[in-house]
Amino acid sequence: LALAFIFGLCGNTLVIYVVSRFSKMQTVTNLYIVNLAIADILFVIGIPFLMTTTVMEYWPFGFVMCKLFMITTSLNQFTSVLFLTIMSADRYIAVCHPISAPKFRTPMISKLVSLTAWMISSLMIIPVFMFSNILNDSNGQASCNIYWPDALGVNGHAVFTLYSFILSFGCPFALIFIFYTLVILKLKTVSSKCKSKKKKSHRKVTKLVLTVITAYVLCWMPYWVLQLILTFSMPKQVQS
Repeated sequence: LALAFIFGLCGNTLVIYVVSRFSKMQTVTNLYIVNLAIADILFVIGIPFLMTTTVMEYWPFGFVMCKLFMITTSLNQFTSVLFLTIMSADRYIAVCHPISAPKFRTPMISKLVSLTAWMISSLMIIPVFMFSNILNDSNGQASCNIYWPDALGVNGHAVFTLYSFILSFGCPFALIFIFYTLVILKLKTVSSKCKSKKKKSHRKVTKLVLTVITAYVLCWMPYWVLQLILTFSMPKQVQS
């Protein structure tokens, strides 16, 4: 975790600096990557709190920090996959609709899309903002988590797990799969004689974005498989 914090903070900060510092780097794709880096930093800054809690076996930072920790972690989860989906859609537009692409792939539009993505992600984590809290056990030691009131009349944990899975993995993964299937099919139809710089650039950027998405899916799929198994096959006491 310590190494993840160091490399994650330094790496993402470097990405933001390089793209912000050099105008040639401020392409539409790179602007989305910057937003992805910002989202990752939201998770990285929470690692020291997670490490401390793991070592001490309780949450020592109080109610306000618990709220902030849960919000930033959840915001990273939803925002990251949203930008990966946007990047896939951007690749689809660039490759499959090259004539109309310049109208939609501008820095101004990418900034508006990015702002909209952050707003949508903020709305998605309203349940986290409302129900994240600290709870003291019989020994007076606090734990920071999402605690669903019994008055809801439903299994809040199960509902939120399904909600998070659908919005932060299931639907985005389906859209990404569709976009990239169309992109790959389009690139395969390009004649082997056509070796223009533009076509080579499309292939290069497409491979870069696909690599990032593949890494994300490989990291998160085991997590979601485990979460769904624990949530829907274990007793409620184990879930909590």
